[in-house]
Amino acid sequence: MLRKTAIHIIKHIIYKLNQDFEWVDGQDVTNHQSAPYGGWPSIALSSGRIHVSFIDQEWFNSRGNVFTRDKTEGQWQTPQAVVSGNNVADDAKLIASGDYLYMIHDQWNSSTSKLDLKYKYRSLNSNNWSGGDIHNGGSAGNETFSVCKTHDGKLHLVYDFIVSGESPNEAIYHRSYDGHNWSDTFTLDDSWFGGQNGLTSVSNDFFVLWRPGEDAYLHYRQYDTIPLAPQNLAVQIHSEGGATYPKLTWSFNNEPDVFIKTSAYQVWRRHSISGGSWSNWSIIGYRDGDENQYIDYTISGLYAEANTAEYKLRVSDYTNHLSDYSSSVSVNFSEFNKISSGYVLNEYGLEQNYPNPFNPTTTISYSIKSSGLVTLKVYDIMGTEVASLVNENKEAGNYTVTFNASELPSGIYFYTVTSGNFKDTKKLILLK
Repeated sequence: MLRKTAIHIIKHIIYKLNQDFEWVDGQDVTNHQSAPYGGWPSIALSSGRIHVSFIDQEWFNSRGNVFTRDKTEGQWQTPQAVVSGNNVADDAKLIASGDYLYMIHDQWNSSTSKLDLKYKYRSLNSNNWSGGDIHNGGSAGNETFSVCKTHDGKLHLVYDFIVSGESPNEAIYHRSYDGHNWSDTFTLDDSWFGGQNGLTSVSNDFFVLWRPGEDAYLHYRQYDTIPLAPQNLAVQIHSEGGATYPKLTWSFNNEPDVFIKTSAYQVWRRHSISGGSWSNWSIIGYRDGDENQYIDYTISGLYAEANTAEYKLRVSDYTNHLSDYSSSVSVNFSEFNKISSGYVLNEYGLEQNYPNPFNPTTTISYSIKSSGLVTLKVYDIMGTEVASLVNENKEAGNYTVTFNASELPSGIYFYTVTSGNFKDTKKLILLK
């Protein structure tokens, strides 16, 4: 009974999709007569398409032909044999980058009785594959490899193969591909390799985990490059104690070695007085890697209506690699109305909640241009209202409200402010 069950699992690749937090019914992928079996499956996603690859081998330790199959416009296309005939393979992995789909695969070389490592690529909506060699002359056994993609579009490959004429002659290696050329081989570990590895990436950093054959311990290495420039820098007006100040917000850099860094973000500012020349850029403050807002309390001396302040960010990681500058944003004080307590925004506005992610409370600020009915409501990802924070007439001005989500489960939510013809929505994240 166990043997028959194992064969059935190999024979049909079945996929399920999580749609609206519900698994849809499973469907066969290798149900086409030209591809009766589905071993060592791999999957990649591109715009409007799902790409799968599989090897038509009945048993886990046998070689077979490599097939790919696309799902587009809701329909599975006819499987395509990419590696076939005498060029049988043990393993194949797909990855999409830019306008291309790439396949990394090993391939049996009957003349040397060893495995070679190769790559193929095609346009996402094409069936014409090209490719070449990565490494020739591997062992006769099952070799392993992993592939990932970094933000700059490069592919990164980690693999365990034989290097003829060298001692030790088996190790774990890294190579990258920029869409045109493969980099030189870099040896991660030259001890005898046990054939198990893992590879993943975030931004332009990537991380490798492997187990050398000489011991039972896992080894880890990180390729650490400069962080990405901060993104989505924006400026709003923050009211506090009867005064107003520019408040900067931005998206978190998702590199782990940025998030844990103290004083990771540098806040830069320059200003122009009454349309004159710009001052030099200078650092006016810092924020930790787990912070994404900065209130400029030093700006009060620039509150003449003709003055302008401009801001930009840089970020450094744990090893002090420094990013490029973000796009800049500016505050021109002629856009604001002077009142006895300072300046108020002469427009409607909805700010990003802070903190975000939060647990269990967060603050939401908004601005109203003219008096009228204001509603501020929170919805779950299904669009169901889970909280009504404001539902009353408000005078023009800036407002702040606290949202307590202690009764809600962790997840992604959305909050919407409505006043007259103005309506705006932002996302918040509850992490418990």
